[in-house]
Amino acid sequence: EDLRRRASIERREFAMHRNVLSSPSNSTSVIGMLWDITQKVGLKGLINQVAFAPPIPPTYLKDDMQIWLETDRGCRIPAFHITRACAGCAKCSGRQPLTLLVSHMNADDLGTIRPWCHLISERLCVNTFAYEFSGYGHAKGAPNELNLYSDARAALRYLKDQVGLQPERDVVLFGRSIGS
Repeated sequence: EDLRRRASIERREFAMHRNVLSSPSNSTSVIGMLWDITQKVGLKGLINQVAFAPPIPPTYLKDDMQIWLETDRGCRIPAFHITRACAGCAKCSGRQPLTLLVSHMNADDLGTIRPWCHLISERLCVNTFAYEFSGYGHAKGAPNELNLYSDARAALRYLKDQVGLQPERDVVLFGRSIGS
């Protein structure tokens, strides 16, 4: 009896899904809702909405960010730089510390990663530079793949031009999730 009831339910669900697939404007189904979204924002917009999930609201105050970068795509993004005074530090053996360029993961922003950046800076005896993705936190612009690349270029350009680092010698790239 139970098997017959389950088979009957599965046949009804299959018929419903077949109807949904043939009439995508039915926005009471998941497929119908996805269809409606793709019609409004396009397939690329749907992919961006699924792939990029910035925390809302931002987990930090805009005034806490001292560094603002302009990307080559016209976005303005915040960043922070944790520097270590390592002159004579036993861990660093007197060398200038490397700089870890941090690209955070999806669903994070600068507020959620700042404590980790302080910890890693202390433990590894490195400077840490982290930047925000366009559309995340207080950054301007939209979260998408092209802006993500532009954001990373802006961060590296800042370290090179403003801080005076030589990327091939002084910078270690570190990314997690979409930041990698």
